[in-house]
Amino acid sequence: MTPGPSSTTVTFPRWITWLGLLILGSGLASAPVSPTVASGGLATSSTLWSSAELTSAVLGGGTSRDYTTGVEGWAKDAFVALGAFGLEWTSATEPSRRMVFDGSVMSQNLVPGGASTWETAGNIYSDPRNVVYATNAVTLSHDQARFVVRLQSLDPGVMTDKRLFWKGELPASYQPTYSSPAAGTLIIHDALHRHPSVIAQATTTAGMVDWGGDGIYSQPLVDGDLTPTLYAHSTSDMDFTVTITVGLIDYDPCSVDEATSIAGSRAGVLGTTWPSVTSCLGSPSWSITADGEASKNLVVPFDSAVGSLPEGAIRTLDLSGLPAGLTWARGDDSGSNLHMRVTAGSDVAPGVYPISLSTAKKTTLGGVETISQPATSTATLTVLAAPPTPVAEPEPTQVPNSTTNRMAPSQGGASALEVAVPDTEPSPLTTTAKSPETEDIPVPVMEIPEAEPSPWNPELRAPHDVTPADLGEQIPEPQPAGALAGISGAALATAGGLTALIRRRRMREPGIEEGF
Repeated sequence: MTPGPSSTTVTFPRWITWLGLLILGSGLASAPVSPTVASGGLATSSTLWSSAELTSAVLGGGTSRDYTTGVEGWAKDAFVALGAFGLEWTSATEPSRRMVFDGSVMSQNLVPGGASTWETAGNIYSDPRNVVYATNAVTLSHDQARFVVRLQSLDPGVMTDKRLFWKGELPASYQPTYSSPAAGTLIIHDALHRHPSVIAQATTTAGMVDWGGDGIYSQPLVDGDLTPTLYAHSTSDMDFTVTITVGLIDYDPCSVDEATSIAGSRAGVLGTTWPSVTSCLGSPSWSITADGEASKNLVVPFDSAVGSLPEGAIRTLDLSGLPAGLTWARGDDSGSNLHMRVTAGSDVAPGVYPISLSTAKKTTLGGVETISQPATSTATLTVLAAPPTPVAEPEPTQVPNSTTNRMAPSQGGASALEVAVPDTEPSPLTTTAKSPETEDIPVPVMEIPEAEPSPWNPELRAPHDVTPADLGEQIPEPQPAGALAGISGAALATAGGLTALIRRRRMREPGIEEGF
């Protein structure tokens, strides 16, 4: 137990008596006020309190619910009732006697989906000589609720033998386990993981604060007790304030340890949204090929601790961060695991992509759709480049080049050869060996004009009538048989020409007759 700082004693004007204070409290009770119950409960941006009695400042519910989207959390209600308070004392006949506070609403500012506040005031103690005037300022914001209870008395001895009690009542299905990491701090976990975890912190400006069991401040708080109760005691101050801040932590069945570890660091926090703590949804790694074909089933692992889906419920799946050109479609789920197929076109750049995964349970009953149990994680998608398409090699072709290599005639009199040089690498050149019959026979090179050949005319012609200039530069390559025929023709022509020349000379000589 840790004592808080002592407050300054309140000095009332002389004209205020215990009777005047009692009349003041009665006047508050009869003053016109707003409705005492918030119809439909009160909702912050992230928590739904299904009921709220403004005069007693007692809340019910406490469920994680996003006001904008309507998505609910994993857990059920945290409390049947939260915030009832009053005075407890020991009498001569009873070890514990209590009076519960129920005042009047002095002010209120209720904002659906936002922060709501109101303040109540009234008397707790009915004995005119032991009147305690109490106010309770309540704030609901995000995932927290705060109660600021101020007690004021006329006589310094009023609180000497009294204690302030403030309590919560857990649902019957809640199996609570308790821990207290620091004085005034209480962490509550449900051993069956069906209700949210609770982190409560209490401080006082006078006396001490302790968490205990219901009934009397000396009763310890044990696991399984459904009524955790705060006691502020050991003070005779006439004016002191107790502040209680309660926060709710929503989590999935796989995140018990994480929810426990973070609860202590969140004690006393007000006005903060705490996303559901989830780890049941796995973080897979996938690999696909950018070939335009649908991949095999890719598995999104989901722990079986989430349980089977009830009738009328399905589990959604959303992906974000996909590269352009990649599409996906749901497959047939297996057990609690989710399946899908991914298709990457050839235009998808190869690489490693982080993909954000989100899922939720969607239940449709009586035409009403409810979305709950959200979970998120990150997957790693590796896109591989498609292998190149095999291309058949074309048949090699010889393309004539603009230039040719010409082989000069050999010493043996062989004709020149023209060899075309293709653009591509030529295939090996095969040659045919010369016939033995033509290898040593000298073949004269004959220059033949490009005109159409005519039958040979044995008419005698002078050797000088034909010159090499009259013939073309190109001669066909002689074949062996053609070469022999040319040699014979040339020999006959030469012999005929010599005979004609001798005959003409003899005819010019005297005494030679023409018939020679």
